[in-house]
Order: sequence, then C-alpha cells, then structure tokens
Amino acid sequence: MKLLAPIGTSSISLGGESLEIDNDGTVTVSGVAAVRELCDTHGFTIFNAEKPAAPAEKPPVDKFTDMSRAEIIGYIKSKGLPVVPQTGTEELRAAARLQYSPDERAADDAAAKAAAEAGK
Repeated sequence: MKLLAPIGTSSISLGGESLEIDNDGTVTVSGVAAVRELCDTHGFTIFNAEKPAAPAEKPPVDKFTDMSRAEIIGYIKSKGLPVVPQTGTEELRAAARLQYSPDERAADDAAAKAAAEAGK
C-alpha cells in the first residue's frame, strides 16, 4: 500500500527494515500491521493516486518544540525508556515524538481547543 509521509520525513525504520521516502513524499509498504503502525503512530496517511491526502487545517500540536531538555528527558523516562546523557536535545526531541501516542495528541488537541474557546 502506498502511504504519504509526514512533511520533513526522509526515511523510517520499521521492524528493523529501513524504508526510504520517495521524492513525492510516499513510501510503499506491505502488511496491515505495518500500515496501521505507520498511520497510527508515525502520522503517515494513505495515499490516493488520484487525489493526494489534503493537509490538515492546522499543524498538529507539537508540545516537544517548546519543551526544555529536562522536560523532554522526563517525558521519555515516563514512557519507561532509558535516556543516554550524551544524546543531543534534537535527538531526544525526535525520540519523544515517536512515543507521542494518538490518544495523547487527541487529549492535547482537546485541551488547546478548550483553552481557545475559553479565551473568546
């Protein structure tokens, strides 16, 4: 199945296999589990050759952009993962984004929406 990668994604490793993203931003994968993992966990969308997936109205909440290094480390550790102290902040931020579940994103989106409505 052909999937459209999130903007800025050039490759991804899935099950120990490196997948390169084509110049048009797509990658072909086989297996329902692989498609589900890429879509649910990593933000890929199913590519329609006749009509590309429309971009979201607004970019998804990325709470990691404004987090301090200590906050990012705390988030990663809260997921039960080890943190190597020599790892750069951008690498830690990328690792945290990989752990950001769809449920967490939905909760953050709902909180942002509620805050915006309260500010009206």
